[in-house]
Amino acid sequence: MKIPKFKVWDKHLNKMFPVGIIDYTIHSVYIKQPNGFYSERDFDRVELLQFTGRKDKTGKEVYEGDIVRFYDDYDEEYIASVVFIDCLGAYGVEWDGFQSSFDDINEYYSKDIEVIGNIYEAPELLEK
Repeated sequence: MKIPKFKVWDKHLNKMFPVGIIDYTIHSVYIKQPNGFYSERDFDRVELLQFTGRKDKTGKEVYEGDIVRFYDDYDEEYIASVVFIDCLGAYGVEWDGFQSSFDDINEYYSKDIEVIGNIYEAPELLEK
């Protein structure tokens, strides 16, 4: 059985943290601090971001909310955000109002997706 993996964006501290525990009964997460201790955060204080199960060309894990770069066969660059696409029931990317699954990106564009940031720390990357 594959265990889902998450990280969170703390809306008050404006920082990303790894998640240690998610407690749905009290609507909170326990995040791992740099000092090794865990702190509790209510769901309304964080954005919970799930690991897509994919890694980029450098081996970095790709999470919901990440910003990725990829190219087509003509070396045209695309910058997109990683989203969950409800109608597909899967993670993929979105750019300029267009959504595509990771499988379609791999087939029609490039297998070399690269994480270049995320929508919380570097939203300006999507403004190209």
